[in-house]
Amino acid sequence: MSQESATSGRSFLESFNGITTDGNLLEKRKTLPYRTIAAAVFLTLVGLICLLMGLVQIVLNGKTPLSFITIGALTLLPGGYHLYLLLQTYRGVPGYSLDSIPSYESA
Repeated sequence: MSQESATSGRSFLESFNGITTDGNLLEKRKTLPYRTIAAAVFLTLVGLICLLMGLVQIVLNGKTPLSFITIGALTLLPGGYHLYLLLQTYRGVPGYSLDSIPSYESA
């Protein structure tokens, strides 16, 4: 059986159990990574809000608010990327796992 067919039918919770595709047992994770999910959603929302505030100021005042655009970009990019990885893991897409996302659970 190939690795793609072995991982394609895994559920979202099964992807958290710490077993790699080659069968090596890492550590068991019994709960969802709530802090990681919260951080990804928070960064994405802050980035979207800051970018929208910057765009509104450009339209209304004609000035370029570099602080809002910079903070928005710096928070939206990693937040959106981690949220994308979490959604692909949730959907069970082969090749996506939580191993590629930094975990905030042990902090």
